[in-house]
Amino acid sequence: MVPEASAAAPWLERGAHAAGLLAAALAAGRGAARLSLFGNEGIGAGGAVKVAQNLHPHSSIEDLDLTRCGLGDQGAEALATALPRARALKELCIGRNGLGPTGCRHLARALAGARAPAMLSLRDNRVGDEGAAALAEALESNRGLTELELSGNGLGNPGAGALGEALLKNRKLATLCLQDNRIGDAGAAGLAVGLPANRHLQELDLSGNDIGNAGVGQLAKALQANEFLETLSLERNRVDGEVLGALEEIFEARSSLRQPQEARQDRCDPGRGPTSSEIWP
Repeated sequence: MVPEASAAAPWLERGAHAAGLLAAALAAGRGAARLSLFGNEGIGAGGAVKVAQNLHPHSSIEDLDLTRCGLGDQGAEALATALPRARALKELCIGRNGLGPTGCRHLARALAGARAPAMLSLRDNRVGDEGAAALAEALESNRGLTELELSGNGLGNPGAGALGEALLKNRKLATLCLQDNRIGDAGAAGLAVGLPANRHLQELDLSGNDIGNAGVGQLAKALQANEFLETLSLERNRVDGEVLGALEEIFEARSSLRQPQEARQDRCDPGRGPTSSEIWP
């Protein structure tokens, strides 16, 4: 059984100090551990520093959830300094923390060439196009990240284009979630650039954007040269039935080889519920 610690806001009135104590206790354990401090906004950047001090090469913490903990860019910087030595860390959830491009640059520098974590959630921050570009550059050389969650971050066409360029070189990322952003046709076309040469991405979530027929047409064209993407979610965009039908034909040729997938649950924010994982829109 994996040791787990979680704490609600009343217990963490002392914020940073208490977070550090919990992290230290779990880090010293012999087995894999999960630390969830979801929703304790009093932790702040100071708490991130104390938690980061316990993400050392011998730490047992595999899953760390600091969603909505008031970290800000300074908290992201503190965690970023620990990532190169946090060998056991598999999942890092730091959504809803007011992280902007500055925090993303700190994380990107740590992620370049790193093997941990395998999953990073930055859901509902302020990443924007500048932050996405920094993360995209890191993806070109990152060796460990298999899942990146960037939903609700104000990403537009430039940010999507930067991520598309990263897909040309990245050899690890399997899931990229970009739902509820500001990506239009040009951004979809930018993402499509990286798909023909990419053999590792299996799931791309573009739900809740501003993509129309032209953008989906570019994605469909790219997918004709890509047999590895299993899931493309396009709910809540501006696409008509004829274009969706063309996508369906592409995926129908693959469906006989694969079993239907279950809906993907957001591990960092269970309250958001599952996201769609249809193999066509």
